[in-house]
Amino acid sequence: MKLKSKIASASSIEEKILCLQDSYKGRDCYILTCGQSLNEYSKKELDDLLADELVLSVKQAYNRHPEISDFHFFNCCNLPVGEDKFIHYDYKDSDTISITSSNYSPALRWSPYQEHDIFLKVPIRTEKNNEFICRTKNFDKFLLSNGHQRPSGPGIMLETVIYTAVHLGVKNIYALGWDLSAKNITKVDEYNHFFGSTLDLLNRGDMLDWEIGETRSASKELYYWLQSKGISLHLVSSQSSLYENIPRVRLEDIQQ
Repeated sequence: MKLKSKIASASSIEEKILCLQDSYKGRDCYILTCGQSLNEYSKKELDDLLADELVLSVKQAYNRHPEISDFHFFNCCNLPVGEDKFIHYDYKDSDTISITSSNYSPALRWSPYQEHDIFLKVPIRTEKNNEFICRTKNFDKFLLSNGHQRPSGPGIMLETVIYTAVHLGVKNIYALGWDLSAKNITKVDEYNHFFGSTLDLLNRGDMLDWEIGETRSASKELYYWLQSKGISLHLVSSQSSLYENIPRVRLEDIQQ
């Protein structure tokens, strides 16, 4: 039975998460997220290079690469209006597994017609007494093998995406478009996405004035924490401002 079908037949969130555990053990994983550097490769180049790989797409990166996305992650911020205006992301009859997250119930901040396979609740920022994972760096606490409770990152990468890759059992993570910003930006308008501005998106995300800097700083501890789990993190980006000792690589070199 395909993994998507197993998840659909599971009767609880705990069973759904158990279906994912070590389902790609020992594999390499490619994460496509929304930084400007995703444009360093054309759609065709990535579709060709990653056709047979495990691909986790984040938010609008899925719309650029639906054919190769094994998993898709989105939350309630910066939602696109799809061709069918009643849904944000169209999975048609694909086997892509959709993992969603929000501070609120699933249908409250996005269309009730939007399909998803797994929903994970993220705490509201004001309810966490400043206990953001980029500050506490208590990464072990929120392993999916310990339960479906999510931290507040802030940000989808630290809340659900990286944790899912770990839960799948991968040995290498290659992240494309995970740039953040080398500047100390404090406004959402100053952040560059591969798709451009967020002005036309629904539930436009905000940005805490310290968010980029502290997430960038926490990438050092995240990198070594992943190493302690036997997982190597690599950045496929010439623009990323994450921890300087995280290896920067090119896909062409990896796959030679």
